[in-house]
Amino acid sequence: MVHHQPLLVHQLFTLHHQQLLVHQLFTLHHQQLLVHQLLMLHRQPQLVNQLFTLHHQLLMLYNNNNNNNNNNNNNNNNNNNNNNNNNNNNNNNNNNNNNNNNNNNNNNNNNNNNNNNNNNNNN
Repeated sequence: MVHHQPLLVHQLFTLHHQQLLVHQLFTLHHQQLLVHQLLMLHRQPQLVNQLFTLHHQLLMLYNNNNNNNNNNNNNNNNNNNNNNNNNNNNNNNNNNNNNNNNNNNNNNNNNNNNNNNNNNNNN
């Protein structure tokens, strides 16, 4: 019987050499719900388009959020650096003021000493 059906024999040999395809077809056969959903999506190209658009918008939001977080971190770092610089400047100013005050005090003391010495010499 098979001898009289060469086309069928040819198809069987072809399938035998395409075992991966046969396996995939059986897998799809056992996932009929998925096949049904894919067919439904295929018939709703606008919905597919919207899903892709949403997917891209989510990616953009995610990227924007990451960029905003990075910018915030950079701003915080800059603020911290500025605060540190301001603190350093304030400390330097305070030190300078203290040094000036000390110098003024020393000068006053020297002047007082000189005045006292002069008064003593005069007396």
